[in-house]
Amino acid sequence: MSASSVSVKVITWEGSMSVDKAAALKAELSQAFSQASQVVVSLSLLDTIDLAAVQLLKAAHLEAQRSGKSFHLTGTVKPDLGRAFVVSGFLRRPTDNARELETELFGRNDKR
Repeated sequence: MSASSVSVKVITWEGSMSVDKAAALKAELSQAFSQASQVVVSLSLLDTIDLAAVQLLKAAHLEAQRSGKSFHLTGTVKPDLGRAFVVSGFLRRPTDNARELETELFGRNDKR
């Protein structure tokens, strides 16, 4: 994909992302993928996340791979959020960097 054909949609998640918001989050991610070749979720304002929202992140990553698009996380991970990812088994150690979190969640094979 050439640089001139890349369109980016940035989504900022704020507060708490949980199962009660899952349908809206899924719709937001689906719309972003329909509008852009690259979707980026900023985690800087995110305080908490539950398993349903983590599953949405992982599903968005898989959708990007299937559709030839890219999906990334960006921003600063708040300490409590980083610890929640460790306690739930998604991270080996806390991180304050969303790109490091992305690598742990999705692996290193994602196109950058």
